[in-house]
Amino acid sequence: MPEQPSALRACRQGCGHQARAGREALKGRSSGYAVLKARLDYVKRKTTLDAVDLKTLSQFILLGDPSLRPVQPLKPAVEGDAKAALTERRREARRAAHVLEQSIYVPEPIPGSARSSELESRLREIGERHGLPPTATISSFAGVWQGSGAMPKVFEPPPRQHLLHAERDPEAPVCTDVIVIVHEQAGTIVSVDEVEAR
Repeated sequence: MPEQPSALRACRQGCGHQARAGREALKGRSSGYAVLKARLDYVKRKTTLDAVDLKTLSQFILLGDPSLRPVQPLKPAVEGDAKAALTERRREARRAAHVLEQSIYVPEPIPGSARSSELESRLREIGERHGLPPTATISSFAGVWQGSGAMPKVFEPPPRQHLLHAERDPEAPVCTDVIVIVHEQAGTIVSVDEVEAR
């Protein structure tokens, strides 16, 4: 049998690797475990690893949280109890849909006058720590309830977001826009993130 071109062989190996990871995920495994198991199975099937095999292994990585389970494992149904299992799955789906339907917050702008002077000065301090000038623009947003009916008591309003925006070094040959995202819940700073665009 003629040797397969290495590109075709790598493509087939890669597709098989993805399929093995997918099968593990469908069993309810975490995404990290699924990728690791697929890679280990791939290595176990080979007696020796050539350059194409090593390249295939190195290209299949997981970008994201390895602890997430993309598929919830199905509870084994008792034989002859398929109708009850189907009814339970539908009940679970309706319950999940109801929770999603009742938990809709849409961010809406908050006028600058609604920010307290204390919060304003704290935001300016955070901006300075991130290298923003005192003239940085601040835009604030709050999640406004959009669900049907009253907000369920189990849901807390999401943190308010405050965006501080400015150019980091206006004199530089390449303009760099910086946005510092501050999440605030009832006056407490929950998190601070920075995004840069060139």
